[in-house]
Amino acid sequence: MKSQKLLKTILLTVLGAALMPVQAETITNLNDTIELVRATYQKDRQAFIASKLGLAEKEEEKFRPLYKSYRTEMDKLGDELVKLVLEYGDYFPNVPEDRAAQLLKRYLELEDQLVDVRQKYVKRAAKIMPASKALRWAQLESHMDIALRLQLASRIPVIGDR
Repeated sequence: MKSQKLLKTILLTVLGAALMPVQAETITNLNDTIELVRATYQKDRQAFIASKLGLAEKEEEKFRPLYKSYRTEMDKLGDELVKLVLEYGDYFPNVPEDRAAQLLKRYLELEDQLVDVRQKYVKRAAKIMPASKALRWAQLESHMDIALRLQLASRIPVIGDR
């Protein structure tokens, strides 16, 4: 019941933020928007994951440092994605083709790195908890990442046709 309440709170926060008109009075640029959305997810993420996994005490003791390391690596890659988006914002709406090619190349590299980190940590998690819990963790992380990306994508303008 408690985890359902936490899930509902997170979902309401996500939906509420999605329906808000980007809070023009308080958020004046893309960087502020990105930081607001990321901070909301980072704050609630660990508590949400812990509440949904139902780990035994020994599993929790081993998982906690693994999760901290995982989030550190993922947040670092997230920072790189933010830099990429901000650079894109500097050029928008007229992104030169050569710069677009560089941004695209870097974006694809970061996506590959995100997948690599996920795989590495899910494999490690499967060694310290049952596979069903490792799979649940992978699902929960995936759902949170998708919700975060959706939030960010809704606020980042798309390159128009020329």
